[in-house]
Amino acid sequence: MPLLDHEKLDVYQRSLDFLTQALRIVERLPRGEREIRDQLKRAAMSISLNIAEGAGKPTVGDRARFHAIARGSAMPSASGSRCPARARRSAPAIS
Repeated sequence: MPLLDHEKLDVYQRSLDFLTQALRIVERLPRGEREIRDQLKRAAMSISLNIAEGAGKPTVGDRARFHAIARGSAMPSASGSRCPARARRSAPAIS
């Protein structure tokens, strides 16, 4: 099956790599962290979905708008993916 236009984009392939990484992080979070789990999953998924949708738009302006949305989703995704590791480093040791 031939690749769709967005599947040929390096940024799309990288967004799928990030989504895979984000899902691995989410799997390791404790059950009590439902909000961060949901937010990270939605934001990480939004990146690749918006790149794909933007690639299918007929005008440069439409494509740019969806790519800007994807970039905007990358910011909370990056932050959310770093929060669990930072929290583990700063948590006091339980004795």
